[in-house]
Amino acid sequence: MFFINQAVDIYNIISMESKLALGAHDIDRVDGNVTLRFTDGTERFVPIGQSEPVSNNPHEYSYCDDANEVLCRLEIRQVEKTKVDEKTTNAFYIIQGNEATDNELLLATARKILDETIKYCGGKGRIIIPIVR
Repeated sequence: MFFINQAVDIYNIISMESKLALGAHDIDRVDGNVTLRFTDGTERFVPIGQSEPVSNNPHEYSYCDDANEVLCRLEIRQVEKTKVDEKTTNAFYIIQGNEATDNELLLATARKILDETIKYCGGKGRIIIPIVR
C-alpha cells in the first residue's frame, strides 16, 4: 500500500473497513452546487491523473457541479478538478450506500471519517445528510 495524502488515506482505509464507496472532493474547486443525476453525455469529465477530457457516457449516475462538470461517477471514478491534495483546506466527503445499506452504517461511517480527518488533518466539520428523491 502506498501513501497518497492524509485525507485520501483516511477515507480509503475507512472505505475498506466499511465496504462503502467513499470519496473526498476539494469544495473550493466546485462551481456552484453539487447534484447527483443521470448524465446526458454533454458533461466535461477529466479523470484523476489526466489533463484532457474523455468521453462521458449518457445515463450514468454522476455527481456534477453547476458548470456541468462531472465530479465523480458514483464515487468510483473521481476527477482532477476536485481531487484532494496537500493544498486542500476545505473538503467534503461523499459516503455512498444503496437501498440495502443500513442508515446507521452510513452515519457511523460519516462520524468516523469526520473524527479521523479532524484528528489527523485538523480543522472542523459537520455532517450534512442530503435529501435524496
